[in-house]
Amino acid sequence: MFVSIFESVISLLWHAFNKFNIDLTLTKLRFDLIEQRFELASFNEVLDVSTLIIYDEKEDRIYINGKEVRPSELLFIFDRNSYSEELKKFQISEVIAEPDEEAPAT
Repeated sequence: MFVSIFESVISLLWHAFNKFNIDLTLTKLRFDLIEQRFELASFNEVLDVSTLIIYDEKEDRIYINGKEVRPSELLFIFDRNSYSEELKKFQISEVIAEPDEEAPAT
């Protein structure tokens, strides 16, 4: 029984430290840590250069390799502080723009 538990613990530790067993689609690790841990700098360079980015000025849309990406979503994901600041500015402008309901109509 001890040998079985020891084997399970060793197996678990091995998989935890094995760089190929982390699901990149589910991890919460920051991009820079993933890039460093998995030595992905060369791959990311190639991907950055070969990625097609299109900005549709008429529709104010961004497409990365054909997939639509919203600027608000990018800001939320990559810079939550800036997103929060922009939200505060928007909320203030909405309050200022609301007509005074108690003012008599002329």
